[in-house]
Amino acid sequence: MISKARISLNLGDTDKLRKLTEEKLKVKVPEGVSIEDVIIGDMSCMLSIPRGASQDECIMYLHGGGYTFGGGAYMRRNGINFADEFGVRTLSVEYRLAPENKFPAALDDALNAYEYLLERYSPSKIVVIGDSAGGGLAFSLVHKLKQIGKPLPKAIVAFSPWTDLMSRGESHITNRSKDLIFSRKMDFAPQYASPDEYENPLVSPIYGTFNGFPPILIIVGGDEILLSDSLDLAEKAHKEGVNVEVQVWNRMFHVFPVFGKSVPEAARALRYVTHFIDRHMTGS
Repeated sequence: MISKARISLNLGDTDKLRKLTEEKLKVKVPEGVSIEDVIIGDMSCMLSIPRGASQDECIMYLHGGGYTFGGGAYMRRNGINFADEFGVRTLSVEYRLAPENKFPAALDDALNAYEYLLERYSPSKIVVIGDSAGGGLAFSLVHKLKQIGKPLPKAIVAFSPWTDLMSRGESHITNRSKDLIFSRKMDFAPQYASPDEYENPLVSPIYGTFNGFPPILIIVGGDEILLSDSLDLAEKAHKEGVNVEVQVWNRMFHVFPVFGKSVPEAARALRYVTHFIDRHMTGS
């Protein structure tokens, strides 16, 4: 079980955060999962293939990390674990990071990766999954796809998505003392985009319109400052006719499902995601 001790991170030290994730995270490939390196443009992505998985279905995974870290070991570990858990091929996207590459670099890379999948899979057999910033990026990607008239994925799954760089949600105040990770001000936003871009739906997807979006599943911890980012987006999308499921797990922390089998609540959440993906893939 994960300790509830508060995690102290200097969220402004990008180099340290990147080094920490590479040093501390161990990437293990379970028996029955194979991996392939995939080059998409200038991106080095990874395809995780579980034994017996359909060749017609694929998950596209967009990692979290405040748009400034989270690639490398974090991305690989989660992509492998998702493929193993969900039984679906999973493409982990190594999009460019800020502050070296500000908006729209990450979105452009996500779009390139999605177009790569469209050349190989029916959109009705693609599910986009993202955690934290990657969850926000998943919604921004679908806003972009709508703008340019591209086919949309079958569904979106987001774990604790960061959807409002303006940080206007109530939980940014009410949950600050509860949040294990973001007890101090989140300072990723200015590294990713200019303040005058924060209300652009391609930066903060909550400010877009959601009519026509595919079904959405959001899973978020009740103690997060980003709780409102999930609830407010879900409410807006629902009012605009989107099929939205949002699960708030009481006393749980940011992106807890990525801890997988090491946390009982995470394991239960991922089992539900498996059912959600199966239901929508089968209903294609």
